[in-house]
Amino acid sequence: NMEEKLDRIAQGKADYLTLVRSVNAGLERELSSFKAANTQKCPDCGTALRHLVKSGPDGYNFWACTDRENCGAKFQDDKGKPGQKRKPPQLSEHKCTVCGKPLRHIVREGPGGYDFWGCSGRECRAAYKDDGGKPGRLNVQKEKQPASEFKCKSCKSPLCRRQGKSQKTGKDYDFFACSSKKCGKTYQSKDGRPDF
Repeated sequence: NMEEKLDRIAQGKADYLTLVRSVNAGLERELSSFKAANTQKCPDCGTALRHLVKSGPDGYNFWACTDRENCGAKFQDDKGKPGQKRKPPQLSEHKCTVCGKPLRHIVREGPGGYDFWGCSGRECRAAYKDDGGKPGRLNVQKEKQPASEFKCKSCKSPLCRRQGKSQKTGKDYDFFACSSKKCGKTYQSKDGRPDF
Protein backbone atom coordinates (compact mmCIF):
# COMPACT_ATOMS: atom_id res chain seq x y z
CA ASN A 1 0.00 0.00 0.00
CA MET A 2 2.80 2.38 0.91
CA GLU A 3 4.72 1.59 -2.28
CA GLU A 4 1.68 2.42 -4.41
CA LYS A 5 1.24 5.73 -2.59
CA LEU A 6 4.92 6.62 -3.12
CA ASP A 7 4.55 5.85 -6.82
CA ARG A 8 1.52 8.18 -6.96
CA ILE A 9 3.61 10.96 -5.34
CA ALA A 10 6.41 10.38 -7.90
CA GLN A 11 3.84 10.68 -10.69
CA GLY A 12 2.46 13.90 -9.19
CA LYS A 13 -0.94 12.32 -8.50
CA ALA A 14 -0.72 12.47 -4.66
CA ASP A 15 0.51 14.94 -2.04
CA TYR A 16 3.63 14.04 -0.03
CA LEU A 17 2.54 15.80 3.22
CA THR A 18 -0.88 14.15 3.17
CA LEU A 19 0.77 10.72 2.92
CA VAL A 20 3.31 11.42 5.68
CA ARG A 21 0.60 12.75 8.02
CA SER A 22 -1.55 9.68 7.40
CA VAL A 23 1.33 7.23 7.98
CA ASN A 24 2.49 9.13 11.08
CA ALA A 25 -1.02 9.11 12.59
CA GLY A 26 -1.24 5.32 12.13
CA LEU A 27 2.19 4.83 13.63
CA GLU A 28 1.30 7.00 16.65
CA ARG A 29 -1.87 4.92 17.24
CA GLU A 30 0.11 1.67 17.09
CA LEU A 31 2.83 2.98 19.44
CA SER A 32 0.27 4.28 21.97
CA SER A 33 -1.52 0.94 21.90
CA PHE A 34 1.76 -0.96 22.33
CA LYS A 35 2.85 1.29 25.20
CA ALA A 36 -0.49 0.90 27.01
CA ALA A 37 -0.36 -2.89 26.63
CA ASN A 38 3.28 -3.21 27.75
CA THR A 39 3.70 -0.57 30.48
CA GLN A 40 4.21 -2.04 33.91
CA LYS A 41 2.25 -0.25 36.65
CA CYS A 42 3.45 0.37 40.19
CA PRO A 43 1.49 -1.93 42.55
CA ASP A 44 1.62 0.77 45.24
CA CYS A 45 0.29 3.81 43.34
CA GLY A 46 -0.56 2.74 39.75
CA THR A 47 2.00 5.05 38.10
CA ALA A 48 4.23 3.64 35.35
CA LEU A 49 7.37 1.76 36.40
CA ARG A 50 10.79 2.24 34.81
CA HIS A 51 13.18 -0.69 34.25
CA LEU A 52 16.68 0.43 35.26
CA VAL A 53 19.54 -1.78 34.07
CA LYS A 54 23.29 -1.25 34.07
CA SER A 55 25.78 -4.01 33.26
CA GLY A 56 29.27 -4.42 34.65
CA PRO A 57 30.73 -4.94 38.13
CA ASP A 58 28.85 -1.96 39.58
CA GLY A 59 25.68 -2.79 37.64
CA TYR A 60 22.08 -3.02 38.75
CA ASN A 61 18.76 -4.38 37.51
CA PHE A 62 15.54 -3.22 39.18
CA TRP A 63 12.21 -1.44 38.61
CA ALA A 64 11.41 2.01 40.04
CA CYS A 65 8.19 3.99 40.25
CA THR A 66 8.34 7.09 38.05
CA ASP A 67 6.53 9.11 40.75
CA ARG A 68 9.63 9.55 42.90
CA GLU A 69 8.18 12.49 44.82
CA ASN A 70 5.06 10.76 46.21
CA CYS A 71 5.81 7.02 45.93
CA GLY A 72 9.40 6.09 45.08
CA ALA A 73 8.79 2.33 45.39
CA LYS A 74 11.46 -0.02 43.96
CA PHE A 75 11.09 -3.64 42.92
CA GLN A 76 13.57 -6.42 42.18
CA ASP A 77 13.69 -7.68 38.60
CA ASP A 78 12.07 -11.07 38.04
CA LYS A 79 12.93 -12.24 34.50
CA GLY A 80 12.19 -8.88 32.89
CA LYS A 81 9.16 -8.04 35.05
CA PRO A 82 8.79 -6.31 38.42
CA GLY A 83 9.22 -8.77 41.26
CA GLN A 84 9.37 -8.44 45.02
CA LYS A 85 9.34 -4.95 46.50
CA ARG A 86 12.72 -3.77 47.71
CA LYS A 87 12.64 -2.71 51.32
CA PRO A 88 14.23 0.68 51.93
CA PRO A 89 17.12 0.63 54.42
CA GLN A 90 15.90 1.05 58.00
CA LEU A 91 16.32 4.36 59.77
CA SER A 92 19.01 4.38 62.45
CA GLU A 93 19.37 6.28 65.70
CA HIS A 94 22.26 8.27 64.14
CA LYS A 95 21.37 11.78 62.95
CA CYS A 96 22.61 13.68 59.90
CA THR A 97 24.98 16.48 60.89
CA VAL A 98 23.73 18.58 57.95
CA CYS A 99 19.94 18.50 58.46
CA GLY A 100 19.31 16.44 61.62
CA LYS A 101 17.22 13.68 59.97
CA PRO A 102 17.93 9.97 60.70
CA LEU A 103 20.65 8.19 58.71
CA ARG A 104 20.29 4.87 56.87
CA HIS A 105 23.06 2.26 56.66
CA ILE A 106 23.20 1.30 52.98
CA VAL A 107 25.15 -1.85 52.08
CA ARG A 108 25.49 -3.85 48.87
CA GLU A 109 27.53 -7.04 48.84
CA GLY A 110 29.60 -8.39 45.96
CA PRO A 111 31.56 -6.83 43.12
CA GLY A 112 30.92 -3.11 42.81
CA GLY A 113 29.30 -3.15 46.25
CA TYR A 114 29.21 -0.28 48.71
CA ASP A 115 28.87 0.40 52.43
CA PHE A 116 27.97 3.92 53.57
CA TRP A 117 25.48 5.94 55.60
CA GLY A 118 23.02 8.20 53.77
CA CYS A 119 20.60 10.84 55.00
CA SER A 120 16.92 9.87 54.85
CA GLY A 121 16.00 13.44 53.86
CA ARG A 122 15.19 13.54 50.12
CA GLU A 123 16.53 17.07 49.72
CA CYS A 124 19.69 16.60 51.83
CA ARG A 125 21.66 13.77 50.17
CA ALA A 126 24.49 13.89 52.74
CA ALA A 127 26.58 10.71 52.79
CA TYR A 128 29.02 9.38 55.40
CA LYS A 129 31.73 6.76 55.15
CA ASP A 130 31.15 3.64 57.25
CA ASP A 131 33.39 3.49 60.31
CA GLY A 132 33.04 0.02 61.82
CA GLY A 133 29.25 -0.13 61.64
CA LYS A 134 28.58 3.51 62.47
CA PRO A 135 28.69 6.76 60.48
CA GLY A 136 32.17 8.14 60.00
CA ARG A 137 33.47 11.17 58.11
CA LEU A 138 31.00 13.21 56.05
CA ASN A 139 31.68 12.86 52.34
CA VAL A 140 32.48 16.48 51.48
CA GLN A 141 31.44 15.94 47.83
CA LYS A 142 27.87 15.30 49.02
CA GLU A 143 27.76 17.96 51.73
CA LYS A 144 24.85 20.35 51.27
CA GLN A 145 26.02 23.90 50.80
CA PRO A 146 24.02 26.74 52.35
CA ALA A 147 21.93 28.81 49.97
CA SER A 148 23.51 32.01 48.67
CA GLU A 149 21.86 35.40 48.24
CA PHE A 150 21.64 34.78 44.48
CA LYS A 151 18.43 33.53 42.84
CA CYS A 152 17.99 31.17 39.87
CA LYS A 153 17.04 33.00 36.66
CA SER A 154 14.62 30.20 35.68
CA CYS A 155 12.64 29.47 38.86
CA LYS A 156 13.79 32.16 41.35
CA SER A 157 14.89 29.54 43.93
CA PRO A 158 18.08 30.25 45.92
CA LEU A 159 21.39 29.14 44.36
CA CYS A 160 23.99 27.08 46.25
CA ARG A 161 27.68 27.50 45.48
CA ARG A 162 29.53 24.25 44.74
CA GLN A 163 33.32 24.23 45.02
CA GLY A 164 35.78 21.38 45.21
CA LYS A 165 37.88 18.93 43.24
CA SER A 166 36.44 16.28 40.95
CA GLN A 167 37.24 12.75 42.16
CA LYS A 168 37.26 11.48 38.57
CA THR A 169 39.34 14.13 36.80
CA GLY A 170 41.15 15.79 39.70
CA LYS A 171 40.17 19.22 38.31
CA ASP A 172 38.85 22.05 40.48
CA TYR A 173 35.26 23.14 39.99
CA ASP A 174 33.34 26.23 41.07
CA PHE A 175 29.71 26.82 40.06
CA PHE A 176 26.28 27.71 41.41
CA ALA A 177 23.44 25.16 41.38
CA CYS A 178 19.72 25.78 41.79
CA SER A 179 18.43 24.47 45.14
CA SER A 180 15.26 23.20 43.44
CA LYS A 181 15.63 19.55 42.36
CA LYS A 182 12.94 20.05 39.71
CA CYS A 183 14.85 22.92 38.09
CA GLY A 184 18.49 21.74 38.31
CA LYS A 185 19.99 24.77 36.49
CA THR A 186 23.70 25.49 37.00
CA TYR A 187 25.74 28.65 36.43
CA GLN A 188 29.51 28.98 36.26
CA SER A 189 31.06 31.08 39.01
CA LYS A 190 32.71 34.32 37.92
CA ASP A 191 34.45 36.34 40.64
CA GLY A 192 32.32 34.55 43.29
CA ARG A 193 29.03 35.36 41.55
CA PRO A 194 26.87 33.27 39.17
CA ASP A 195 27.65 34.07 35.54
CA PHE A 196 24.12 34.61 34.18
